[in-house]
Amino acid sequence: MCAPSTENTEVAQKNSGTDGSTDANGSQPSSQSISKRASEPVVVDPDAEYFAGIIKSYNTRRGFGFLACEDTARRWGRDVYLSKIESQAAIAQGEEDLKEGDHVQFAVFVNFEGFPQAIGVQRLQMVKGKVLAFSSSRGGVIACDEAHFFWRP
Repeated sequence: MCAPSTENTEVAQKNSGTDGSTDANGSQPSSQSISKRASEPVVVDPDAEYFAGIIKSYNTRRGFGFLACEDTARRWGRDVYLSKIESQAAIAQGEEDLKEGDHVQFAVFVNFEGFPQAIGVQRLQMVKGKVLAFSSSRGGVIACDEAHFFWRP
């Protein structure tokens, strides 16, 4: 369900804070790190490992939540924290807010307390349909009711 995604989508966002934390690979996401109360999203390293999971809980009033993913739970022994700043950065203008049950793709940043935090969060569009064609090197075509055709080069 939540194997690391092969997508290395760059997230054009800024860092804030300087607490010396490390990411999932043991290195800093950039020259600066996220503070406990970041005011801007973290810049995600282009070769960061991405995971896919589900928003397990989300407090709309306070704007934070937790992501469930089997792979991250095995690695860190807990759900991944989704901050208000990262949840706001995950939605495009005009999109509805994130909510429980939404599927997301995310990278992980280990904060100064050693806990996993989601960064570079992107909502995934889940579709159900019939695979018309697929190639591991070129992607595939899916026919479904929600959209006529999806193709990924």
